[in-house]
Amino acid sequence: MITRAAGRGFSLTIAASLAFFTGGALAQSDGERLAAAQQEGQVTVYSSFPVARLRPVLDAFEADYPAISAEQLYAQTGQAISRVLAEHDAGRRGFDILITAWDPGYFTMDEQGALAHYDSPAAEQYDTQWAGPDHAWLNIWAGAQVIGYNTTLVDDPPQSWQDLADPRFEGQIAVGNPQTRGGVYWFYYHMYKLHGEQFLGELADNGVIIAPGPSAIAEWITSGRAPIGVTTDYSIVTQQDRGAPVDWVHPSEGVFFQVRGMAMAEDAPHPNAACIFYDWLVSEAGGQAVVDVLGLYSLNPNVAAPAGLPSLDELTILETDLEDFVEQEESITQTATDLLGAE
Repeated sequence: MITRAAGRGFSLTIAASLAFFTGGALAQSDGERLAAAQQEGQVTVYSSFPVARLRPVLDAFEADYPAISAEQLYAQTGQAISRVLAEHDAGRRGFDILITAWDPGYFTMDEQGALAHYDSPAAEQYDTQWAGPDHAWLNIWAGAQVIGYNTTLVDDPPQSWQDLADPRFEGQIAVGNPQTRGGVYWFYYHMYKLHGEQFLGELADNGVIIAPGPSAIAEWITSGRAPIGVTTDYSIVTQQDRGAPVDWVHPSEGVFFQVRGMAMAEDAPHPNAACIFYDWLVSEAGGQAVVDVLGLYSLNPNVAAPAGLPSLDELTILETDLEDFVEQEESITQTATDLLGAE
């Protein structure tokens, strides 16, 4: 069912007997919704995934629903969110579904009423930590941040996040520039929560090497520029697939996921097709398509992990309180920047 938001944390449930509200689809039988979606004939996706990467996933959807065309408009995460807010303010109905790296702007879009609150029946298997307030969004895909290392240069890699400050590894470890924020901020947030501000100072004292972000770090590990680094598991797998002598460690304290979110427009131009697409993407079929194409984890627990990666139930996953995550961003980012001397 879709509910219409009236500010964060509060929503009004519309009677299921109604067919639409302000253009948004409500609970209907599967057959009625599918017929309406086929008549709409299209779902419009705003996404920060490059078109060439996401297109095979959209093709898989179209193979299952040939009467519905899935069209993508690409924009980086911040630009996509700004566009959603601008269109909502102007009363324009531009997108049906948004898929990006999760960003604090999801709270802003929800507070301004730009997002539908869709409780997808296909998402009932998901851990509740992945859902936004009152189903304003759902985090659907993820990559784990891990400690990667060059196997020809490192015999005994760090086994924990705490080990990154061990003098044995002085000058060998690459971490992301905190001013990059985005995916890099997940690292600093969790290090601060696990080991405190003092630990960030210990990283600086250990001569960590500042890099732009996880993808660059995986390349630096491969080249030996930094034989150890904090990166994503799928970045290491990508390097392994190219024949690089690299591997990774899941730190003993646990791993944290950098998640990708999905939301539906409150005033979606193709409301029924949007629901069909949303349900498909969070289902096992959609989740498997994402694993196969993007190499990311699906947060649907019934979908197998990407090749070469452990299953979700084999991992100790550090939870992220997203409201606290947002509230702490400025202070933690500034603290890390100051302590590491990042520019």
